[in-house]
Amino acid sequence: PVCSYCGKIRHDQPGAHGRGPWYELEEYLRRAKGVNLSHGCCPTCFDREAGEFGPAATGTDGAADPATPDSTS
Repeated sequence: PVCSYCGKIRHDQPGAHGRGPWYELEEYLRRAKGVNLSHGCCPTCFDREAGEFGPAATGTDGAADPATPDSTS
């Protein structure tokens, strides 16, 4: 089962009768299924989060990359 408030997952062992420990999703997957997750950023979230830094952060305005030296000077 999944907690409807916090989203933690109860990991019931055989014979535990609904008394297993509660885990965050990532911890549950690691412990119960042997899955290790890493973090990334999907394109939708990247656009939303990078948008607060202006168009240069997303490379949408055609401006030069600020990490690239200016070859005209």
